[in-house]
Amino acid sequence: MSASAPGFPVEGGLKDVRLMQALAQRAGAALPAAALVRGHLEAVLADGKGGLDWGALALAVRSEAP
Repeated sequence: MSASAPGFPVEGGLKDVRLMQALAQRAGAALPAAALVRGHLEAVLADGKGGLDWGALALAVRSEAP
């Protein structure tokens, strides 16, 4: 599967991460990795690539690499 053939789009992944964070906050649990993933998904969305598979968050990771 390629980033251009979404199995689960960025928008869906972002929605799920937001829900996880909200539930964790209510439970008093920390999900530090969720904040990192959310930031990457938001960057992909802001770059106009929200229709790609949510694995496209790797594009945001690559863009931050030296």
